[in-house]
Amino acid sequence: RGWATAPINLGVCTFDGIDVQGFPYDQFASVNSSMLCDVLTSRYFDLTAYDASDSLYLSFWWEAQGKGYAPNQIDSLQVQINIPAWNTSGEVWKTVWFKEGYNPQYPDTSFHVAMIKLDSASYFTDGFRFRFRNYASGCGSNDHWHIDEVLFKPNRMANDTFINDVFFVYNMPSLFTDFHQIPGSHYTASQMANNITMYIRNNDTITRNVTYSYEIFQVGNPTPLFNYAGGADGNLFPFDTSGYSTYAPHENPNVTYSYTPFSVPDTGYYYVNHMLKKGSAPTSPVDTVTYYQRMYNTYAYDDGSAEVGYGIYGTGALLAYRFDLPIGVLDTLTAIQMYFLPVLDIDVLQYRDFRLTVW
Repeated sequence: RGWATAPINLGVCTFDGIDVQGFPYDQFASVNSSMLCDVLTSRYFDLTAYDASDSLYLSFWWEAQGKGYAPNQIDSLQVQINIPAWNTSGEVWKTVWFKEGYNPQYPDTSFHVAMIKLDSASYFTDGFRFRFRNYASGCGSNDHWHIDEVLFKPNRMANDTFINDVFFVYNMPSLFTDFHQIPGSHYTASQMANNITMYIRNNDTITRNVTYSYEIFQVGNPTPLFNYAGGADGNLFPFDTSGYSTYAPHENPNVTYSYTPFSVPDTGYYYVNHMLKKGSAPTSPVDTVTYYQRMYNTYAYDDGSAEVGYGIYGTGALLAYRFDLPIGVLDTLTAIQMYFLPVLDIDVLQYRDFRLTVW
């Protein structure tokens, strides 16, 4: 959810140089090399009820780099298909679409649609499959591709590319001013934000009337503690022409609620349901995303998604990371957690020494 820039809706599939366990395919590979890395394969389809006249298309939206690193020219994203008749001596996959790696520059920095028509009689059989795969440097989290909104459907045309709905596209923001997580025993009402920033996208070609709201709950209590209903009846223009919603009650809803501290410090959380509805008299949400506001024993600025890795170079180099406790709060630091982005010589890095200093 955190790697793509301006996705079609919330959540993409990201292809890079790390495996299912989150480690490099080949930690000793050169950053300028390229090898087969991620593969995402569909289930089997029985297409015997269709033929070429049914105008069956496989479509998807793709993006290079996003918030990660641009693929090199020798890298690629590919779409391949397979049918049982080809597998006489092992699986045979044929490439029907590919994109070579490049470094996208403005304004070519967002998602693009790909439309692949099944136009051969041999495809319409039982056991049809398709898959996505990428070539990248296998040394770690780099050479990123992202795909979104994969659709496999008949009775389409080449220009049938719009998803006629409204969506959230990123994870929901924290209701705290500075942090995603704070110790419950440190919480004060002054840490609540005045407003939050939302990214709401209309993928249609026409203006949509949209209602936005959010509700705050405590675990185990089905009744909302707070309901923000100030985002009713706002016109959301098509994203292709106007970008995200700029209607203030949708883009920057206010926060007038303060959490109640937990009786047992550092042990609980609240959750916030954000909802989009269409029309002037909406009944049910068309998109709902939940944010968990945790109050455990940790301060954290970030949302837990490591889009970029930073290194500290040079003899004696230092990095300082500051947290300000609320006035009057005293506590003891007992642990520090860090995430090391798996790139290059992981086995060597595990044995390198560094020193943590606390002021």
